[in-house]
Amino acid sequence: MEQICGLKVVTAATALSVPFSSDPTRLRLDWTARMREARRRLRRVAHLRLSVFGRASAASAYCTSMVTWHMEHSGLPDDIAQELERLVARVVDRRLAPDSTEKRLTGIPTELLYGHPTTGGFGALPIRQHVRGRHATWAARLAAHDDIPAAPQRQPWCVAYDVYLRAHHPSLRPSSTLTAVPVAEGAGDIIPSHPLPEDTERTISALGWLPPVQALTEAPEPGAWCFTAPLWGNPLLTPSPAAANGEQEEEDSGSDGETAVEPVPAGVARRTRGRGLDYRHRTLQACARLVTIGDLVRAHAARPPAAAAVDWKGLVGDIPPSWWSAAQAHAAQLASPGPAPVPAPSTSEVIRTTIMPRMGWKLSGSETLKVPLAKLSVRMATSMQLDDVATRRADLHEDYECAVQGLPPRAVVRREDLPAAAAATLGAIRDTLARLWQEHYLWDCAVAKAVVAQINAHNPGPAPISQAQLWLVQAPPGSQQCVWDVVVMAALAATEHGRVRLRGMTRAAAALGIQTAAAAAPEAAVAGAVEAEPDLDEIPPTQLTPPQPGVHPVELARAGAVADFWSRLMQFAQLGVPQKGWDGIDATHLILAVVNGEMLCALPQAMELEA
Repeated sequence: MEQICGLKVVTAATALSVPFSSDPTRLRLDWTARMREARRRLRRVAHLRLSVFGRASAASAYCTSMVTWHMEHSGLPDDIAQELERLVARVVDRRLAPDSTEKRLTGIPTELLYGHPTTGGFGALPIRQHVRGRHATWAARLAAHDDIPAAPQRQPWCVAYDVYLRAHHPSLRPSSTLTAVPVAEGAGDIIPSHPLPEDTERTISALGWLPPVQALTEAPEPGAWCFTAPLWGNPLLTPSPAAANGEQEEEDSGSDGETAVEPVPAGVARRTRGRGLDYRHRTLQACARLVTIGDLVRAHAARPPAAAAVDWKGLVGDIPPSWWSAAQAHAAQLASPGPAPVPAPSTSEVIRTTIMPRMGWKLSGSETLKVPLAKLSVRMATSMQLDDVATRRADLHEDYECAVQGLPPRAVVRREDLPAAAAATLGAIRDTLARLWQEHYLWDCAVAKAVVAQINAHNPGPAPISQAQLWLVQAPPGSQQCVWDVVVMAALAATEHGRVRLRGMTRAAAALGIQTAAAAAPEAAVAGAVEAEPDLDEIPPTQLTPPQPGVHPVELARAGAVADFWSRLMQFAQLGVPQKGWDGIDATHLILAVVNGEMLCALPQAMELEA
């Protein structure tokens, strides 16, 4: 066992159940065991009586926490992440355990399960985006290392990264995370032909999963600092829109046959758009002595004719003219025989004072909501990767609004092509639709009316209960508030129970009808082709004789809701009289009464089911 400065050094170790090794191929995390535990937890949640929101919350906080912890520190295997997302969607949407062989219809697309309920989601955790968000916060902390002037305030792991990156290549430093793109995106190594270890590359390039960082404030006036400003890892140096789109700019070639830019594949250009100059000039980025704009000024002036194949002109053209002029002016002062000019700030100081304090993100759809780099959180990093999900959710809701108003969907007529009056109603009707939908299934629906009728049957007052008394938990005359609280909670829960039951019966009937139609289609096609008379002996009896009338699914849902309502009240009565707040309840109180120190529940009102 080796020792360095009295500290024991080993080739492999485990900390917080995460294995570490000097040989990356020696130790691998046992993902099979981790997934086995996640399956066990998902199976437990699937058997609980939870709503889709409850299952999403439990799956995100309880079932997947161990796996996401190891993904944060041991990498994100694509096959493991894909399998975990599939299992979570089964539990949240269809309430199916991981090992269940039952088939149920998909109700909600997986990507629409993501997001907070207040934004239209169901609370499910997007596994990949969440883990990448964790990696991004580590990258942001590493980048902030270049923003800390005092050495004692720097964290040891950031110092170790800083030393390693500078030794790997002179143009690499902690702030390189601002422009790096993951190798998995197809852009290649961060430094061409200088691959980083897997763990290091994952941290350095994690911000590449998010939208490009932007300058939240204006940069200072160009000056001597432009001479020492870094060429690479500098998000303030953004290529032109044509270059960002991968287009070749037409420039007149010089007498030495210089090439303006290196060809960039269109797909890579889209992924690296707004990420500085690193992926625009790959050949020059690999130069160990071309680190700052000042290095470029000197090299461009003294470049030999043999450098015709390197995109010197394209790199100079991507530097802002004011920056380039300021750097050239400072270089001229350094070369002049007169007194020495005021020294330019060091590259580290330029990064600390000019670049890092201005970096952050402007949230999509808003010019005022900004996220500074130092304030990046896992939740914010995750949500910034879900912009396409939010866009799809908004598009689907717009189609829903169009269908309600009898307008064609977006696939037929764009919103811009609608009449002005029709387009204006799309946003105005949104709150109205939400209110009407809630009012229907919690008040006007037949299931809700059945539960309300049971309450009215025991109401001593002449008038039935109102919507406000039920929704706002306002006790009607003759009822104590403590009793009414229990009645309202039981009524709303029973109404939701009936709605879910009705929806399940409707979906089951639809699935059965589809299967029956699919089975009967071949026989019908053959009979129609030969134009044969049907044989009465081959026709099922149910088609010869009309089936006996049964109970309509709505009536079954009404009965189930009423039974659930009284079951909840009777279970509460069996708990006994609460110690506080129930002193004024006597034997004459409606629904729940206290007789001789015992709580009694009223009996259900008879109801008739319609065929």
